[in-house]
Amino acid sequence: MASQDIPITESHHHLWTPDTHSWLKSADDPDSPTAPFKAIQKYLLPHLLADIDPYNITKSVYIECLKDGDPVDETKWAQAIADSNPKGFPHGIVSNCDLTSAEVLKKLTNHMTYPNFRGIRQVLQFHPVKKRLCFAAHDEFLTDITWQQGFSLLATHNLTFDLIALPHQFRRAYDVIKVNPNISVVINHCGSMFERDEATMKLW
Repeated sequence: MASQDIPITESHHHLWTPDTHSWLKSADDPDSPTAPFKAIQKYLLPHLLADIDPYNITKSVYIECLKDGDPVDETKWAQAIADSNPKGFPHGIVSNCDLTSAEVLKKLTNHMTYPNFRGIRQVLQFHPVKKRLCFAAHDEFLTDITWQQGFSLLATHNLTFDLIALPHQFRRAYDVIKVNPNISVVINHCGSMFERDEATMKLW
């Protein structure tokens, strides 16, 4: 079988415009974590299909990217895109949910009303000094008992978790993952190696 005949799943992509994802408008600030996205202000299904056309990509997974409004609306938006094209892209949807919320079960249930929904990504990436590496509000989620309880609910509903964190956060992430062996965890961005100094490389 030729390599181009092997079916491929694109397991991590986003779709956005500044109108639907207003955080893109802060990309002009070089210290903002959104700065790297300045050159990609609009990326929708036609752009994705054009990029994957040379390859035998038969399925894809949309990963949340902080669309404006309620996170369930992002799931609804991505599902509508999937329903609108004959190839069904994206076939999987990983959505945002605050696992510390008192209504976490209700929020997960609402996400699950959409057939392509597969799991959660709550961005944990935080750096104590460098603003450009901070996407999370703080660095305490992984040790927060309430967050850990919300995380454990994913196993009950056979949902995955996409982990986006920095190397110095990995030990705490591992401690949570090892006591939740029935939750499949997907490490995003190869472990977010934005810094390549020796100390960070050791942690990674």
